[in-house]
Order: sequence, then C-alpha cells, then structure tokens
Amino acid sequence: MIERLMVKILVLDDEPFMLKLLARMLTNQGFTSVALCESGRAA
Repeated sequence: MIERLMVKILVLDDEPFMLKLLARMLTNQGFTSVALCESGRAA
C-alpha cells in the first residue's frame, strides 16, 4: 500500500471554491502534499 505522506497531488480547477474544497477533503484523508492550480498554464 502506498503511504499517503509520499503521494503528491495536483488539483486543477478554475473555481476557487472547488480548489479549497478538494484540498480540504484530501488533507482530511491524510494527504499532505497537495498543490492547487487555477489554470492549465499554471499547472
């Protein structure tokens, strides 16, 4: 099983509310490395 502490996640969405919501959900599940981007160019 993969350790959640070692997983890097990139969340891409143009809605700031959804970015915050998804980041919070992932953090609550134990993922510590979550990067947020509002555009494909930023990603």
